[in-house]
Amino acid sequence: MTEFSKWMLAATADDPVRAVAARTLAIRLAAVQHFLPLAAEHPDEDVEYVHQLRVATRRCVAALHLYRKILPKAPRKALCAELKRIRQAAGRARDYDVLILHYTADAADANTQRLLEEIRKKRQEVQEPLRAIYRLLVANQQLQQLPQALCAPEPEPEAAAGAQPFGPWARRQLSKSVKAFFAAEPTRLKDLDALHQFRIRGKKLRYAMELLVAAFPSSFQTRLYPLIERVQDRLGEINDHAVACKRFRSWITETENPALRKYLQQLVRRERKRLRRSVLRFAYWWNPGRSKQVQRRFRRYT
Repeated sequence: MTEFSKWMLAATADDPVRAVAARTLAIRLAAVQHFLPLAAEHPDEDVEYVHQLRVATRRCVAALHLYRKILPKAPRKALCAELKRIRQAAGRARDYDVLILHYTADAADANTQRLLEEIRKKRQEVQEPLRAIYRLLVANQQLQQLPQALCAPEPEPEAAAGAQPFGPWARRQLSKSVKAFFAAEPTRLKDLDALHQFRIRGKKLRYAMELLVAAFPSSFQTRLYPLIERVQDRLGEINDHAVACKRFRSWITETENPALRKYLQQLVRRERKRLRRSVLRFAYWWNPGRSKQVQRRFRRYT
């Protein structure tokens, strides 16, 4: 499988921001254009196609957001809208792929077999919207035309913003992302909604770090980034259990099969227990001392 690096290393601190933005967007869009036809038309060949497409769209949107002040507004917003549609369609498909992979390990159980049958049906249903989006984009040539529009001559003040050296600009952008991340830190670490918002801010910070890495010393990538990854992994575990509870409760109301309904109720109880445990583990791990330690490390780069 073709790999696209998450790290935008092809830049120096003295490069104009517009030059770094152009290189970055070309790479991020290439990943979307590579994985979209594979995920839309050949999802059975490799479940990673859909996963990589969702990741590629998220990273591309993150780049468009980071460089929003130096890009023409209308084509940027149009491209973001198309990428959002792709991401949402890929996300629905990926969620079912993960469930299939998870429950296939216990497929010998009759209840799990019934559940897998339902999940596979739902997975087939969500494939068609992704395929339809791809075919429409191909027919309209939008994935080629919209990126080209981003390269149009820049009006003021976009031109002035794009002429700035990348290094100082990158530090300012990182500082904004770090402040937003810690501003979202929950006051109550058992508040699921607050934890979800904290996770979103952490994801945005992580994507910003991947885009800005060339402006910082190697320790930024090798020592600081893994800290945010660990936060995201733990928050992701909480989110997975919360989403599973919600999904299974919804399926309980939909199914007419008594045996499957009973099994889903068991799964809800199991996921609730796992959710509580994962929240408690995070609350113990992400204590005030750890939070302050991470803030101090970021100050070295901002």
